[in-house]
Amino acid sequence: MQVRSVSAQGLLTALPQAAPVESAPNAAGSADTTSAPQASTGTRYFDTSEVDTPAMPLPEWQVDVAILMAEGVRSVSVDVLISESGAAQHCAVTRVEPPQQPDLLAAVASRLCETTLRPAMRRGAAVPSVRHIELVLAAD
Repeated sequence: MQVRSVSAQGLLTALPQAAPVESAPNAAGSADTTSAPQASTGTRYFDTSEVDTPAMPLPEWQVDVAILMAEGVRSVSVDVLISESGAAQHCAVTRVEPPQQPDLLAAVASRLCETTLRPAMRRGAAVPSVRHIELVLAAD
């Protein structure tokens, strides 16, 4: 499995602290993000391109690779909002290939939100941040 961090300018909407939200895939395999919570707290989440040190998992992202591979998943993209203390506050699947059932997407988001993280640092201070990650699965 490869994990890539994807910088995505323009996706820095502040979301309230929330439980993981599943996103149902559309016909193209992209998740419908219209059900995601909207900004209400005014919290600014910095993108990886805006911080000196991005938030990093300790020791790695929590993913149930066996289940994903058993379902035939080739790749999954997830947005993770991370507090200045390093807690994953919200995880949302933004894309999955091939399309999957909403319950699997919810499970992926929930499991990723269990990841312990080192917070992002900007100018020597811990800051809230967003990580856009892509999990690419391949049989060895």
